[in-house]
Amino acid sequence: TAGGAVAALNVWVLGRVSHRLNTFPSGHVAVSVAASIVVSTVSIEAGLVFGSIALAIAVVAGAGRYHYLIQVLLGVLLGLAAGALALLAAA
Repeated sequence: TAGGAVAALNVWVLGRVSHRLNTFPSGHVAVSVAASIVVSTVSIEAGLVFGSIALAIAVVAGAGRYHYLIQVLLGVLLGLAAGALALLAAA
């Protein structure tokens, strides 16, 4: 099945490039949210694209059980805070 092939590919990739550590909160979610905030100051359209990608990362991190929901939610909060701090620093 397609789902089995995707799962097998995921295991193969993670076996070669993952540091095999679970971070608290999710660093991928935090960075993607912060990046989408900063990018949106340059281009609203690009910010929406980056925001959509950040949302997808957050959903997949939780749904794929790479992170617990609390790790994803705290990653979002951390990303919002980092993005806001970046905007303040740039002002």
